[in-house]
Formats: sequence, structure tokens, C-alpha cells
Amino acid sequence: MVEIDLLRAGEPMPIYNGIENHYRILVARGESRPYADLYAFNLRDTIP
Repeated sequence: MVEIDLLRAGEPMPIYNGIENHYRILVARGESRPYADLYAFNLRDTIP
């Protein structure tokens, strides 16, 4: 499962490391669920 979030308005859901970002990609691999990898990046950054 891959989920891509773009915040247009309001406050983002807080994440563990507290990094401010525009985009978040959450990747949950079947064999690793319920654990997932979170990639947070900003508008001018390249997508990880």
C-alpha cells in the first residue's frame, strides 16, 4: 500500500520526529505490516 498526502489547509497530523513538511509518502509492505516507512519532504525537494 502506498499513500501520498498533500496538506492544502489546516494542521498536519504530528509525526514522531516533528519535521515540518509539505508532502508525506507512507509505504506499507505486505510482509512488514503493520509497520510502514514514512518519507517526508518539502515542495522543492525531490521525491525520495
